[in-house]
Amino acid sequence: MTMFTKPLTELEYADVEAFCTGSPLPEGPLVEYKSGFPDKLEKSIASFANTYGGVIVMGVHAPSPSNTPCLPIEGMDHDTGIEERITEICLCNIFPPVIPDVRVLKIPEKSGKCVTVVRVHDSLIGPHAIDKNSRVYVRVNSVSHPIQLADLDRVRWLHDRRERAISLRQQLHAEVEDVFAMSPKDTN
Repeated sequence: MTMFTKPLTELEYADVEAFCTGSPLPEGPLVEYKSGFPDKLEKSIASFANTYGGVIVMGVHAPSPSNTPCLPIEGMDHDTGIEERITEICLCNIFPPVIPDVRVLKIPEKSGKCVTVVRVHDSLIGPHAIDKNSRVYVRVNSVSHPIQLADLDRVRWLHDRRERAISLRQQLHAEVEDVFAMSPKDTN
């Protein structure tokens, strides 16, 4: 599963092609396919960040009901500034902002076409909201509607998760300070 583990700077089109062939993963809690640049990309990115993270592969069509990649990969138009457009969407439409890793890969045999891989890490500073900070989405294991509006219990869970992360960070910081306070001072 190089799409999830390989450093994005090292990812190549062949990796995407291999991911989409053989035994491809259908859309689900960790992966989403888009045939082009989606209208509400911020909803997908925020929902991945609010749950377990995941990968959005743009330029790959995955028709219902299988929701698995359709081969050959058609790609999307290789417009300039795709990475910047994604970053701007995240900064302007998600609060607190989520900045995913993005890699645009030209399709060798198709001039002017590319696939774009957007890797979103699960976030401990959520919940991340969209629509002027009014809606929080989570990723669910549903093929037909993989993103749903979060209920109050889910928002509480996200908030508690953030608080636990902050508490753990403070505890680790205090432990490190104690270790350095007990270590002998270097007099040189």
